[in-house]
Amino acid sequence: MGGNTFLDKDLGRFTLVRGKHQRAIGHFLCRMPFDADGDTYVKLDYQCNPREDAVWEEDKKAANEKCGEGLCVYLVDPEAEGWDEQFDGEGPCGFQGKPGGIFGVFLDLGGNIGEKNAVVVKSCDPEADVIASELYSKGMGLRTKQNDAKWRKLEVHFNTDDKKVSVKVGGKTVLETEVAIEIPKKICVGVCAGTSKTASSRFSVNNLRFENDPDDDEDDSSDEE
Repeated sequence: MGGNTFLDKDLGRFTLVRGKHQRAIGHFLCRMPFDADGDTYVKLDYQCNPREDAVWEEDKKAANEKCGEGLCVYLVDPEAEGWDEQFDGEGPCGFQGKPGGIFGVFLDLGGNIGEKNAVVVKSCDPEADVIASELYSKGMGLRTKQNDAKWRKLEVHFNTDDKKVSVKVGGKTVLETEVAIEIPKKICVGVCAGTSKTASSRFSVNNLRFENDPDDDEDDSSDEE
């Protein structure tokens, strides 16, 4: 863990950043390298809730407008110096410029990575353009219902042979694209999230895992109002 990330033992979740109007970055990094050979499915459950008070719960429009900045699932090179020690990257989620960072899949809630409520693929290079972006327009967008028991599934499929990536939110495919970036033979996976003075949410994750096959089941959280 790095930055503002902490384990909330009472609720059984890793909270990357709290829903406060300030610049904050949190990382959750798996230090176990795996072979970048073929298909790898990174799976987790996430929550993205705006500030947790009665006013925001009643005003869903305001909650959506101020939600952000975003969450990122990224690949990192475990051979790079500082890859598991330095977590002070740039950009809305703190990933750009991170030592060892390769590229990441972002849930852009604030609109400052690619487009508001879009799934975005971008390299770690702070000067690089967006590789791919797909707007997510279902229900309340990429944020989740403001309920501690409600989670949404996120699945990122990395095909390192063909250099392709696909993303499922709530079990439904949102984006598929090619990524023309060199990937080392050994890689690790991390998750990070960020807030700012103008866009903030509580970003929490749970059940982070790596598997060789996709999930076929969907959840209904993508269609909530």
